[in-house]
Formats: sequence, C-alpha cells, structure tokens
Amino acid sequence: MNRNNSTVRQIWDETKQFFGRLGYIPNLLFPITYNEKITYKKLFDMNELLPVLCDKVTVRDYYQDVLGGMASNHLPTIIKIFSKDIVFTEEMLRKYGDCIIKFSNKSGINYISKDGNFNIMELNKMIESEKDKVYGEEKREWCYSKTTTKILVEKLIVSSGGAPIDIKFFMSYGKCFLIHVGIDRFSAYEEAYYTDKWGRIKNVNYRYIDHKDEIPRPNQLDEMLTCASALSKKLNFIRVDMFFTSDNYYLGEMTNYPQSGQMFFNKMFDFILGRKFRITTGNWISNCMKSVFKREISC
Repeated sequence: MNRNNSTVRQIWDETKQFFGRLGYIPNLLFPITYNEKITYKKLFDMNELLPVLCDKVTVRDYYQDVLGGMASNHLPTIIKIFSKDIVFTEEMLRKYGDCIIKFSNKSGINYISKDGNFNIMELNKMIESEKDKVYGEEKREWCYSKTTTKILVEKLIVSSGGAPIDIKFFMSYGKCFLIHVGIDRFSAYEEAYYTDKWGRIKNVNYRYIDHKDEIPRPNQLDEMLTCASALSKKLNFIRVDMFFTSDNYYLGEMTNYPQSGQMFFNKMFDFILGRKFRITTGNWISNCMKSVFKREISC
C-alpha cells in the first residue's frame, strides 16, 4: 500500500466505505464502538509486529517464540512452501494427498484437494490471478504490503469427514472479550457467539445465519484461552483464530482487523463490544496535521 497518500484522503475514503456498509459515520477522534476502534487501529496503529502476525509463515515463528514447544502440537502440517510463481502439476497434487493450498498473506483465497478431486487448471488460474495483488490495499490494511507472498501447501485437517469447527478469540492485552464459532465454513456456513465463560450471545450479527443449536463447550477451551492470552498479551487488539476437532485444536491465523473494522454487528452490540477493550488514541491529531503538510502518514 502506498503510505504516502495523504492522511485526510485515507480518512475520507475509510469514512465513505464505513458509512456505506454500516450506515453510520465513524468517530475517529474518540472511537467508541467496536468497529470504530478497529478502524482507528487500522489507520493509525503502526505496530511493527502486525505484518509478522498477518503472514501465515512468519506467525508460526511468533507462535514458537511465545508458546515454546507446545506450539508444535497445535500447528497444521506444512507440506511445502513455494514462491508465488509456482505452477502446480497433477503429479504434485497426487503426491501431496489431501491438502489445502493457500496464500501466506491473503485471507479466504484457498484451494482444497481431497480424495484425488482437483482441477489443476482452476488452481493455477486462481494463483495467477491473485499472486500480484496486495491484499487489503483497497481497505487500507497497510500491514499486508510489508509481507512477501508465498504459496503454502498444508495437510488437510478434517473432523467427522467435514471441516473442523472454527473458533476465534477476540483479545485485548491477554483478555478474551468475545468468542466467535464458525460451522461448515466450506458449505452451509453458520455462526455463533459466546463469552469466555461459554455463555451464548444470540442475534448480534445480522449478515450471517445464527446457528440454532447450542454448541457443546470444547474440551480444550481452557487451553485454547491460555494460548490466546499469551499470544495477545502485548497487543491492544487481536483476533486469535483456531479450529478444533474432537481430539485436538490447531493454531490458524492471527487477524489484526476482522472484516476490516466493518463487522455487521447490530448497533447496540457494536457499542457494548467497544467498551470491552481500549485503543489508546494519544495525540494523533497534531501528528496527523504534521503528516498532511508533509504528505505522508506519520500517525
């Protein structure tokens, strides 16, 4: 992302996009709601750790540094890492077996090869069309521009023949203030929200289907919470993404700006959630004014 764009232009573009999706103008002077705070973080938090966390390769080193040896038991197996210019062949995919192919620094762009079912032309076309794009650029998610694009081949993890259950921990300085559970991510996706004590919170997101049934408390929840706490100890906000099966849980990604600070929470919940964590705004106004005259972002 071109960080030399003027601060005013970035704020204006973000405000228009935010209003278009959520229907209200974000308060970036004194952010109050959850979405306002994530948007503020996206625009003005230049923590050098954030590019490390948004890269699926470098974040594994962070997991090892923070969690030590226990991280190895909860990391998906990487079969191979390639440069972005890789061209896959049918022979390669047959060799790898059931696997998922993904970009190291993009979200939601994956290809699954399972039971020998794959389309090599479709896979290579996906990579070719996406490999040179800077993920998050149009949403002003600056940290992705500081990473190197690679292609990962991971061993596919399944649960009862289908996708494992996604579980995502909204964290601030080591404390969990919301848990998001996603079910059937590759088919009929549904979701549910819980407190850190596994109390159900219903009807908070108006975009996705609320899972009707109660989801049993995962056996490994306490350990997952401990991991998420350690990984987020020094961060004002991070979402620690994991997934679990009946006998294990796995560390997935760390997400700096879920849905780019524009989650479809109902307005009251957006406000309530914003009170659960603190983003220090500091004296950013004077810094921004200086950057306007310098035509660069220094906030």
